[in-house]
Amino acid sequence: MAAVACAFSPVVLPAIRRKFFKSRQPPAFLLLRLFPRFLPFTAHFFRFIRTGVQPVSGFRIFRQICLTAVPMKPETIFSLLNLLALIGWLLLIVLPRRRWTSRVVQSGAVSLLFAAFYLVLIVVSLPGSEGGFSSLAGVRRLFENDYALTAGWAHYLAFDLFVGSWILGDSQKYRISHWLIIPCLLLTFMLGPVGLLTYYLLRAALRKTILNGVAYENA
Repeated sequence: MAAVACAFSPVVLPAIRRKFFKSRQPPAFLLLRLFPRFLPFTAHFFRFIRTGVQPVSGFRIFRQICLTAVPMKPETIFSLLNLLALIGWLLLIVLPRRRWTSRVVQSGAVSLLFAAFYLVLIVVSLPGSEGGFSSLAGVRRLFENDYALTAGWAHYLAFDLFVGSWILGDSQKYRISHWLIIPCLLLTFMLGPVGLLTYYLLRAALRKTILNGVAYENA
């Protein structure tokens, strides 16, 4: 990953500073605006995987960067992803109204970072892997590859944190006490869909209070 940072820092980091810190738009929105610029590059990438045709020079540079990052052990990537997730969840639970929580976690920026890890891991592990998604036995064989297993873990972390961010934002919108939301966030962190279900049940139980608050604001 050090090679990735060294290769991208002279160009990408100044652009990130300009876009993220001199703009009032959420980071996730800005990243989505940049996404179409990467579509031609993505096409070259998957064409190389399918056919083995040598990619264009710009893509060759990126491929070399990916190959440099690949030797990182799955256990190391797993630990790094867990650390990022833990920081994101602590911000949601402990510092729900701080600016950095809003701009870094609730904006979806951390989830998009997980998505980038997921993409790289899938590209590394999928070609030549046995198994597939058509049967349970195929999924079991697919995840015998440690990189594919780590990609699956990144998938869970990305969506669980995204759901937790949505829960916090929705609860703030309806002015639900954060003390009531903490158990929902913890359950989402540990058990994913159970936390989302718990929050919907809580919101249903507080429906009258929420409606009264909305009516008071619109009065």
